Amino acid sequence: MKSFSRNHPGKKQCPESDGSSSQPSAPLHCLMGCSIPIDIFKYREKDRRAIIRIPSKQVTKVWSALTLFSLYDDLECTFKVYKATPVLSCLNLNSTMYNHKEQDKCVEE
Repeated sequence: MKSFSRNHPGKKQCPESDGSSSQPSAPLHCLMGCSIPIDIFKYREKDRRAIIRIPSKQVTKVWSALTLFSLYDDLECTFKVYKATPVLSCLNLNSTMYNHKEQDKCVEE
């Protein structure tokens, strides 16, 4: 598990805005995002999917920062959230695959 925060030595510096960017608020969100600790549990290179953990109070800030982020090293990128849950074990559940069965009738004797 990797953990990144403001003091992480491998952290890239946030880009400075020169006013010509199509993302005028990107530096603000980048600076805000640098202060939020993020744990990366799993990353798959083939489809570039990751399971990350963030503090529950920071979910809205991280989500909006990911929404506004569209360029990295002059490459276009997007982020898609597949699932969000406060309980890690719930990531493994899929309600569309659950087969509901009729409960046996209880008979008191």
